[in-house]
Parts: sequence; structure tokens; C-alpha cells
Amino acid sequence: MILKPPELKGEQEPKADIPDHLARVGPDKPLGYVFANDFTDEQRDTIAELLVAQGIKTRGYAERVWVPHHSWQDIIEKAPTTKAKEVYGIMRDAYVGKPLQPLLVAYDETALRQLIDANQITIQASGWPNTVTGFIDGVMHEGVPTRTPLHQLISQAFGDNRFGSDLVNIPPQG
Repeated sequence: MILKPPELKGEQEPKADIPDHLARVGPDKPLGYVFANDFTDEQRDTIAELLVAQGIKTRGYAERVWVPHHSWQDIIEKAPTTKAKEVYGIMRDAYVGKPLQPLLVAYDETALRQLIDANQITIQASGWPNTVTGFIDGVMHEGVPTRTPLHQLISQAFGDNRFGSDLVNIPPQG
């Protein structure tokens, strides 16, 4: 589903549609993003204005640098297969410390706050901030190993529940 701006009179055309990944942001999907370079400055501004008019907040990340939450050596050593170790090594070499494409982030502040509040054990055990903007900054700048409670929480924030809910709010074993 793509939400369109209100119809304009005359020969004017709408300046931008809200991409589906952002249009679905709300109670069941508190967080979403699109690559900012896929749109002109004017389109990004229009998308942001349309989202704000619907009660959705936006943040731009002009340049973000991905730094993993855990050391790459630790992630690589704990990888379950040789292939996974190779993939993590390639990711480390490709992404760590290098700027990635800028993003336009949209979020439902109330829904994200509720998700964070309901998962304080996971947030605290992971050492992440428990503020909405701090959580978003963590998502944008930190690497999180998959199949962990924090990864599950982030997946839920994006409306992706493929891993089920059994990992949420369980302190990491260690």
C-alpha cells in the first residue's frame, strides 16, 4: 500500500508518494526507513511532511557509520559455520567505519516507546539507551548479532516477527 498526498487541483501532480516501508509505520511497525538517495530533496521533504501530518516523526541520517555492538572477532568466532564466518568477515571489511547511504527514518513515537518500555530487561542487559531517539540511534549505528533478544526487539520495531516472540525480554545467557 502506498499512501498518496491529497489530490491537487489543476494540472499539478503530487510531488511524492509515501513508500510502503514508511506508510506502514504505526502501532504494528513502529520503525521504518528508506534510502534517502532514492529521492530528490523535494521528494524527501514532501514524504516527511506527509508522515508528520499523520502523526509519524522523522529523522534523517545524512551520514551514518556502522559500528558493531560486539567485537567483530567475537562475532566471527561464535559464528556457527565456516560460511557464516566468511560472510561476517566480508561484512566487517565492507562496512565497519565506512559511511553508508543516508537514510530517512520514520517512527511512531508512542508505539516505539511502548515496545521499549515492555522490553526493559533486554534493553538494560544489552547496554542500550532506553529513550526512543537513543534506541533509533543504536539501530542506525550498531551491529547486533542475529538470534539474540536485542536483534528480536529490533526486528519487532520494524514489524518483522519472523523469529517469533520467544526471544524478547529474555536476559542473554552468559
